[in-house]
Amino acid sequence: MSKTRSIGNVKHIGGNKYILRISAGFDEYGKRIQLSRTIEATSETDAERQLMKFYSERDKLTQARTSEAPTTLQGLYDEFEKNHINKLRPNTQDYYTNMWTRYLKEYGKTKLKSLTPKSVYGILDKTKVGDKTKRAVYGMLFTMCRRGVNWGYMDKNPCENVDPPKYIAAEKRPYNETELTDVIEAMKNEPVRNQLFFYCAAMLGMRRSEIAALKWGDIDFEAKTVSIRRAAGKAAGRGAYAAGTKNTRSERVLNLPDTLATLFRLHRAEQNEHRFKLGSKWIDEGWVFTKWGGGMIYVDTLTNTWTDFLKAHPKLEKTNFNALRHTAATLMIKNNVAVSTVSGILGHAQTSTTLNIYTHAIEDAKKEALHTMENIFNLKPAKTKV
Repeated sequence: MSKTRSIGNVKHIGGNKYILRISAGFDEYGKRIQLSRTIEATSETDAERQLMKFYSERDKLTQARTSEAPTTLQGLYDEFEKNHINKLRPNTQDYYTNMWTRYLKEYGKTKLKSLTPKSVYGILDKTKVGDKTKRAVYGMLFTMCRRGVNWGYMDKNPCENVDPPKYIAAEKRPYNETELTDVIEAMKNEPVRNQLFFYCAAMLGMRRSEIAALKWGDIDFEAKTVSIRRAAGKAAGRGAYAAGTKNTRSERVLNLPDTLATLFRLHRAEQNEHRFKLGSKWIDEGWVFTKWGGGMIYVDTLTNTWTDFLKAHPKLEKTNFNALRHTAATLMIKNNVAVSTVSGILGHAQTSTTLNIYTHAIEDAKKEALHTMENIFNLKPAKTKV
């Protein structure tokens, strides 16, 4: 049973335990401060006596509570770093740290209670960077303030009433089938490792971080599958590392075509030969793709290898390594593979992600489908009277 007094509330929760609740005024945001304490008491009268004592300590407790709450943007960032950033992947930690240091730290003394949509616009206007980076600054500020609201440090997120900086990402440039044929022909003369980089991206739709983090235990030659279990990253002071995949759906099993299985076997034979030559100098960690001594490669190795390949073949159409993954997706959609299946192969968190990224490819596939139906029905344009 709960009994309310003018100074607070006493609630019996069983045995000799009670919960005391008191109101301790309002914080600097005008939000009511509610304090509670679980006690042991010999009787209800004893509990009420302890309620009086608890109430007499309210000023001290309120001061302690409000002094712990951040009042500036710097204080909010410190909480954000401790309770959010430090739980993320190392490269994401580096991203947030760099964003704060380079673009937001100079506004650290800004009072949270004075952080309004107008002041957010002011911060963005003073941030002299490209549209992509400016949108990233807005995104970080939005996330920090949203966490601040969730943690009770702010009543509302001022960024919600701010229009995000406009940024239109460059359209992804996948290869069409003719261009891809030329690339495949040129790729035949490349080292086996480089061929695998290419085919894992352009045929299986793998991310470069997933390719770099492959281990031999992920490849099942009998079942003809390759399992995506982790992703590679790079962080300051740590170098190359492997962590969990981008999202839960990114952890997936893909069928391994015979041509790729053959290349993987050739690559393993070459690696074993090199390993034998190095002897004790080889560090065996099970990576499919390694540095000279067996250690994990950097994700940038794939990008640099692809860049060098294109430089050596100037007649080929130029595109970045990530576009090879988009080539795989576009060709699957064009050849009527269900979007849900494409999404699963790519490891997107949601099918809607695939729909958003490959809108043009999906629209082209729709047109092709309707042309096919038109041919099936053998329809001809109706004659019009002149």
